[in-house]
Amino acid sequence: YKMAFDVVASLVEEETAAKVQTSESVPLSSTIAVVTFNDTDSYYFPFLPFRVKMRLVRADGTPMKTEKLFLVVEVNFRKTELMSVTDSLGSAYFTLDSSSWNGKTVHLRGILGKETRLPEPGYMVPYYKEAVMTVTPFYSLANTSMKIQPPNDTLSCGVDHELQVDYIVRGSDVAEREELTIYYLVLGRGRIVDYGQKLLNVSRTSVLKGSFGLTIPINSDIAPTARILIYTILASGKVSADSTQFRVSKCFKNKVSLEFSESECLTSSNVSLRLKAAPGSLCAVRVLDKRVLLARPAAELTSDSIYRLLPVLNQVGYPDSVMEVEPPCWDTWPWYQ
Repeated sequence: YKMAFDVVASLVEEETAAKVQTSESVPLSSTIAVVTFNDTDSYYFPFLPFRVKMRLVRADGTPMKTEKLFLVVEVNFRKTELMSVTDSLGSAYFTLDSSSWNGKTVHLRGILGKETRLPEPGYMVPYYKEAVMTVTPFYSLANTSMKIQPPNDTLSCGVDHELQVDYIVRGSDVAEREELTIYYLVLGRGRIVDYGQKLLNVSRTSVLKGSFGLTIPINSDIAPTARILIYTILASGKVSADSTQFRVSKCFKNKVSLEFSESECLTSSNVSLRLKAAPGSLCAVRVLDKRVLLARPAAELTSDSIYRLLPVLNQVGYPDSVMEVEPPCWDTWPWYQ
């Protein structure tokens, strides 16, 4: 048998006899739930908190809320089990202490439940997909490390958001002034839209560990995706840095509202259309019958269609003119042995 349903649907309007027809093949799957790691780094900074985000969805991709997710952390053949409940988006969050990892490789495993589900005769065997990933220590010649903790969700425009930065500073990296200046840059659509600095009072004779906040204004200049870079120049001339990317809601600088004077009226009656926008805004009004959008959904004007027209939504990496491509490292060990 074909493991799918073939569905054909048609809609006919009585007055105009306009017909819209569509078909879809819906596959059958034994997958009940899928666990994934989202926005979780594949490396960790020793002695700094390591945050893990897992997501639980059904086979069709819809989130599963108020479900218990288990995280198994294995370091040097020792396992630790943690539990968290998913939120309305199906996400669960964990904060791990890396102080006891001693620079070892960490294995993470995310599972929905620990009970064994036995298959019933005559039914498909249910499948609950687990998530696994490996986390390795971040290697740096500098003894000072910083880690930006990205926000959990998409940030809303018009408000300021405080990003948390965890750090560990060792006295050997501090100059005689016993202070450390941390610089930050916020990039949106391929350009710098905000910058600043943060001053930390440190000591040359001890290790300073903690966190501080960076307040970032969220507006249309950095939507829909922004990146922040922080760095500091140590007394030895070495650089410690970190960067992360976060999502911003698709918003526009000029706000506009459109409404009718009446929500419902009789045929051939008069109705007013109220359009309100910022002074100096160029506004356009398009009137379409709903049947047009039903037949051609791509003709609808949305924030997504507008943002797809904007140049340079997100730039990562280096230009080709300065990219340094390392030659492949061939293993000299004789493979035939």
